[in-house]
Amino acid sequence: MIVTTPHNPEPEKYAGGRMFGLAIRGRRVGAGLTLRRCAELMGLTMTDLSEVEQGQRPFTEQEFSDFNRVANLKPAGEQREKVDSDG
Repeated sequence: MIVTTPHNPEPEKYAGGRMFGLAIRGRRVGAGLTLRRCAELMGLTMTDLSEVEQGQRPFTEQEFSDFNRVANLKPAGEQREKVDSDG
């Protein structure tokens, strides 16, 4: 007989960590970045970024700035849409 135990994630290490982590993951995935590629571009390990996404630790101010820069990059060959001020 196989017995499985339910997945019980660790409790949050800081208030709001889990929700913040989900938002970060959503932005990363929305930007088309894998965990590995995003961490590389930020200069982090995959473990560091994963811990943030799981709510186990917050970003430092510098990491948050780096994440915002990386998450706003467009893939090579893709350009941002030009906003026409005339409507």
